[in-house]
Amino acid sequence: MWPFLQELKSKIGKILNGSNLLDSVGEVYEAKQTTLRESGLKGLQMIGRRETMDRYEEQLTILMADDDADDYLFLEEAIKAAGIPGNLSRVSDGEELMDYLLQQGLFAERMDAPMPKVIFLDLDMPKKTGFEALGEIRSHPRLKEIPIIVYTTSGDDMNIRKCYDAGANSYIQKPSSFEGMIDMMTDVAAYWTRTVRLPGTLSTTGPSSVAA
Repeated sequence: MWPFLQELKSKIGKILNGSNLLDSVGEVYEAKQTTLRESGLKGLQMIGRRETMDRYEEQLTILMADDDADDYLFLEEAIKAAGIPGNLSRVSDGEELMDYLLQQGLFAERMDAPMPKVIFLDLDMPKKTGFEALGEIRSHPRLKEIPIIVYTTSGDDMNIRKCYDAGANSYIQKPSSFEGMIDMMTDVAAYWTRTVRLPGTLSTTGPSSVAA
């Protein structure tokens, strides 16, 4: 029996015992509205889960090049909160980024370092800056097709122009709130897994869960 019908039965009993009719009807109406709102919310949540599953046709393998470990952790949590399937890895400077992509140095024997579908590139990094790494990636015949999103705190117009001139696919200023980060990652994941088509060599995906 629906909860509001049970409530109605109870109120009828009160009416027969002399309770105020208008008050009882009003209470039953409010109970019914609450039940309908709760049922509607559950329905929307189910639709939301289905839309999340449909939104991402492929897993998103991201390599983040950033010397700030906190920014990595925030991005990792935002990906989880948005329900984005995929893999997130991190390197802390431009030299590590190139070693990762070329499978050399520390990454020569690592089998848990999948090639990224998208690179999140910070600009201000030690050893080799994001600008320098961007230039090297775009000049390398095997790496030049990997989409690169510059992901930085800087909103300087000169930096933005310089990055696009060097071959960046997108330039995103780091969101100032966790909610903004979730929205940003939702849009990025939907775009790179569903909206655009990439060369076949970039369509392979990594593990099914976010990992460092």
